[in-house]
Amino acid sequence: MKDNKLKILKKEFLKKGFVIEGVVGSFARGEKYNDIDIIYSLDKKFLNNFPGFKGVIEIEKIKSFLEKELNIKVDLIAKNSMSNTAKKYMFKDFLNV
Repeated sequence: MKDNKLKILKKEFLKKGFVIEGVVGSFARGEKYNDIDIIYSLDKKFLNNFPGFKGVIEIEKIKSFLEKELNIKVDLIAKNSMSNTAKKYMFKDFLNV
C-alpha cells in the first residue's frame, strides 16, 4: 500500500530531478516498521534548479511532503553519501519502488 503510493510519488519527484532509488530497513524486509528509510539521489536537473542551500530546503520540503502523504516518519538517505560499509549492509534488504 505505502509502496504503491511511493511509486506514484517517485514519478512526480523525478520531474524535479529528485530520484527515489528505493527503500531499505524494516519496511523493505516486510517487518513491523516505525518509519520508512528512503534511498535517494539527485540528478543534474535538481542540482541546476536548486543550487546550494536551496537544494537543502527543497529536500526538507520533499521529506515533509512524503511524511504527510505516507502518514509515517521518513528518513531520507543520500545514496552518494553512504560509505561502502553502509551500502554493503543496507542494500542487503533493498526494495526498488
